[in-house]
Amino acid sequence: MRREEARRSKKESDMASEEESNMASPPQDIVNNWMQMPWNTLKWKKELTVGTWNVRTMLGDAQQELVCRTACRERIGLLAVQEPRWEREVDGLEIGGYVWYGGGAWKNGINARTGGVMVAVHKALEGAVLAKVHKKGRVQLVKLKGMFGKNLVFGSLYVPTENEEGGEEKRNEFWEMVHDALEEVGCKERDVLLLGIDNNGETGKNEEEGETRWVSEECMGKWGVGKRNENGRRLVE
Repeated sequence: MRREEARRSKKESDMASEEESNMASPPQDIVNNWMQMPWNTLKWKKELTVGTWNVRTMLGDAQQELVCRTACRERIGLLAVQEPRWEREVDGLEIGGYVWYGGGAWKNGINARTGGVMVAVHKALEGAVLAKVHKKGRVQLVKLKGMFGKNLVFGSLYVPTENEEGGEEKRNEFWEMVHDALEEVGCKERDVLLLGIDNNGETGKNEEEGETRWVSEECMGKWGVGKRNENGRRLVE
């Protein structure tokens, strides 16, 4: 029994070391200097491109390089990532010209890593970061300083699936975490809130019975997809 425990402990230690090694060996030849001057304050009249991507994994060098090169090519300043599958939470790890916040992946029923959320901030914007909040591999928020007392709260969310164990209770817990995280990061009414979400749901294209015109035209517009399910309903609300 002790021998078996020792082997299991060594295996877990080797896996942790492998993850640490992968996270510490970013691609070095990525040119990410298209944003020339550091921004300690976001300028609202200046264009800033943001993105969101469920990457499925960022454990290996090849996956990290793909994400970073793609973000650089598209000149993305802020990137929300879902399912990087990093268990350890990182706070300001530089990879490929971006500063990364988040992690929090967990083991599923077959003992494989899954989930996690991260936010990547272009290195030129690092000085504008005011606060960060992470919640259980599902919510990662980063607050950046903006001009005129109006800040930007940018986040990455990974919503539980419809058939995930825990059902309604787990979805309630998730949205409570989102509200708690927004409060902790200090998101005010005057701030700009941008969230990259893997919603694991569909909002539907057509106006639901009793739904206000504001929801169908201003909130969702023509971008609704599929047939609305519970996750889609909660997102619209």
